[in-house]
Amino acid sequence: MKYLVTGLAGSGKSAIARNLRERGYNAFDGDRVPDLSSWTDKNTGESIEVDLNNTDYSKIAWSWDRKTLANLVLSNPNLILCGSATNALACFTYFDKVFILTLDPETQKHRIMSRLDNNYGQHPDALRMTLENQISFANESIKLGAIAIDAIAPLNNVVEQILNYVDER
Repeated sequence: MKYLVTGLAGSGKSAIARNLRERGYNAFDGDRVPDLSSWTDKNTGESIEVDLNNTDYSKIAWSWDRKTLANLVLSNPNLILCGSATNALACFTYFDKVFILTLDPETQKHRIMSRLDNNYGQHPDALRMTLENQISFANESIKLGAIAIDAIAPLNNVVEQILNYVDER
């Protein structure tokens, strides 16, 4: 079975991927899969180099390469991908089940601003856009059949919520 755990920045995707791997699941952090994600120009779709501290966030997208995603899914009979991209909603069909991580703006902002492993989302424009888009992204995901997961709970509880739906148990 193929599963996607998604949510915007600060929702806990990377921590969930680590926790699942520690439990022996074939879990991937989408930001760490070679050639899966890249910054693209929203108008052209072309890959671009981005300085996160000096960019117009309304003109860029963090996009999944569909060919790389298809290869990842096809080459892994059981897979849990933890990640998100601007085009994630269009990629739900690659997965048997999708989980959307939900959390309140205060918790999300705290997580983003206290990150030590990367600074994505800490720029004021990126933070504003992330916080504004979280609810609509969650609602659109649910409309497409995603299962809402309370990402405010402690990490082990969040992972257990997901595993309650995973068929490989």
